[in-house]
Amino acid sequence: MDYLQSIEITGPSARFGTGEYNEFRYEPLPCPSSIRLVEIDATRETQAIEKPRIECSLVTVDLDSSPVFDALSYTWGYPLGEGALPIDHSSFQERKWPILCNGRILLVAANLWDFLHKAATEFPPDFNPKFAGIRAYPWQRSRYIWIDAICINQEDFDERSTQVTLMNRIYTQAKSVIAWLGADNGTTSAALEGLVRVALLDRAKANEAFISGRFNAAALGLDDIPGDTWAALYHYFDRVWFTRAWVMQEVVLARELVLLCGSLFTTWDVTSLAVSFLSNSGWANRFASQMVEFGGKPPFHGRVGPRAKSTKKWPRADVTAQGVKIMEQVMITRRAIRGKARSSDGLFSDLSLESLLAKYRPCQATDPRDKIYAALGVAKAGLPYAMIKAQLDKIVPDYRASVASVYTDAVRIMLASAGNLRILSHVQDKSHSKTPNLPSWVPDYSIPITADPFESMLVSFSASSHSKYTPIPSSSPTNLIIQAFKLDTITSVGTTDGPLLTRIAKPVSVLRPFYGQKAPRRVNFIRIPSTAPPGREDIFIPVHPPGSTAMATKIDALWRTITANTMEGIHPAPQHWQSAFSDWICLQVCQAMDKFTASGKSEVAEAELEAVCGALDLLKVDEKGGYAECAHLEVMGGVYDQMARRGGWGVEVPTTGAGTRIVPDSVRLRDVALRISGRKEGVVWDNGRVERFMNQADFVTDHRRAFSTADGYLGIGPASLEEGDGLFILAGADYPFVLREIDGGYEVIGEAYVHGIMHGEAVREEKFRFSPITLVRR
Repeated sequence: MDYLQSIEITGPSARFGTGEYNEFRYEPLPCPSSIRLVEIDATRETQAIEKPRIECSLVTVDLDSSPVFDALSYTWGYPLGEGALPIDHSSFQERKWPILCNGRILLVAANLWDFLHKAATEFPPDFNPKFAGIRAYPWQRSRYIWIDAICINQEDFDERSTQVTLMNRIYTQAKSVIAWLGADNGTTSAALEGLVRVALLDRAKANEAFISGRFNAAALGLDDIPGDTWAALYHYFDRVWFTRAWVMQEVVLARELVLLCGSLFTTWDVTSLAVSFLSNSGWANRFASQMVEFGGKPPFHGRVGPRAKSTKKWPRADVTAQGVKIMEQVMITRRAIRGKARSSDGLFSDLSLESLLAKYRPCQATDPRDKIYAALGVAKAGLPYAMIKAQLDKIVPDYRASVASVYTDAVRIMLASAGNLRILSHVQDKSHSKTPNLPSWVPDYSIPITADPFESMLVSFSASSHSKYTPIPSSSPTNLIIQAFKLDTITSVGTTDGPLLTRIAKPVSVLRPFYGQKAPRRVNFIRIPSTAPPGREDIFIPVHPPGSTAMATKIDALWRTITANTMEGIHPAPQHWQSAFSDWICLQVCQAMDKFTASGKSEVAEAELEAVCGALDLLKVDEKGGYAECAHLEVMGGVYDQMARRGGWGVEVPTTGAGTRIVPDSVRLRDVALRISGRKEGVVWDNGRVERFMNQADFVTDHRRAFSTADGYLGIGPASLEEGDGLFILAGADYPFVLREIDGGYEVIGEAYVHGIMHGEAVREEKFRFSPITLVRR
């Protein structure tokens, strides 16, 4: 008989196998600190059905009496990740698997049933399961276990809300937390073996690799780990447990943590050492390529040759890396909450609710409200300030409230306690919003943010000159009244598709030769010493009011804008990075040329090449403006076109003169192209520097849109911005914001980087005045 068909519930009773049982009914808990605990009995084999019958007992205890118990951390749905989804994976979420609880039928989800079966048959309280680790580790589970799906009446919203407020105490007081990762998928043993091997590797070498950007498998000690082991680790970190929102609380607060996968378990110490190496070395981001490189088999897609370079058959490598990154953040939060934060943790050890929500935003939750409630328990446990705790106590779990109201109420409380508008930087692009009826000023925590906030660069900006946010009462719960100043209007916007050079071309093309030059007046610039090595040029950035007559060109403004004027954590970016910008332009054109010739000169590739070359033409400056480096750009478009039509780089091209050019001439471009292709020696080409420049430019511009304003500012803002949107300085915000005027107020479009006003320059203008505006719902 099929196991699920063996149960038939009719009214208050149910038939299970050959027996008839009443359906389980919860009794109310006696006091606010009461919880229920599960005692798992041995399973009983039955002849009538194909699976054994699981029996357990529920007991009620008071947390104040310090009971001895373990707590379970697991996922309600399918545990193995989307890379291994079965056809009927949605059924894993349903509670339809019967167990006997206090002699009555209770239904649980499939993954929990698997755990209960393992606990009953393979590791009862007096049994020490097989340990995969660096050294022997004696661990035995407690007699009683707290399991949310069983110990909380899920149909009683009031009880759910009350019990959720106790969860930080539950996981803090538990003797150990058992992380159930799910059943063995055939790779568990190899994965845990690989985990131990990686945990033993030299982390100093990992740090050196991360800093240098050079990832050498042999130097890191990875070359003797076979590809199938990497594939097993891929499957391991692809498990859903690693990206659960509640992991933040369950792992961070645990006194002792064991990770159970199938019939094997390992400890948090082993896991954290391995995660530290994978993350610090940057190797987590190379899961796909390293498995293929060392002969691993891609999941469910057949075999790949041992030296193959393609990673298309590893579609979830980014998710696997995300699991490693979340575990790294858990490590840092865990150290911080125990008062053992390292100096290298820096701002990542911030335990405020706002910071926790931002750092764990990629995590998933079955109920979107739990994104707030899971972080709330950690924030309350970690913050020592009574005043802040009093503010957090105003956030009371309520599963009757809508997701929008839970998020809105929490954000309003965070704004009041923070005294700034930093949280507005975490508002997602409006095209990605998912939660209905959410105000435009409230982040949608149910979804990951596509463009990381600029604050993650850890650079100090203050467009509002360190002004503060002060709450202003509003008659509408969905409105937020703030102090703001409209600085400018967006008049030209770039695109979001295609090569970066073409995406930024339109707003750059309308800028005047000297950045900040306006009509009818000129904005002056002062000379600020560069952070470049001695002997390098100084740089120019604009300030208000006027300081001197030295002015920067729009080319300088361009490369500083697409990097947020920051390179390798240094702001302002040293002037010597200008040469990397030049080589980056070379690379953009070379890639377009290669694509054109490799495609047999297809129309699509030719259109892209023409777009890139046309974008270069738009960068040129009038020779009378004194910027000789760009004077030759007027002929470049034609030169590139001739080179393409004559079959690539193997032709003679005109020489446009000598001298160092920010935007390279055709000779430099041809030389670099030949150097990249390996056909010419002697051309200076620092691929590492160009790659680092590209990485920073990608971080700043990906999922964002370039724009310019009526007064000639250049900026990078949210993808959904439009011509006619306003550029505002907000009291209490470190970044300028793009707002859109709609009926009843303004809609938040998102934060922006605008070159020349990031350090309070606009605030010092004579016309500057803050005035109240209302941010409303979209």
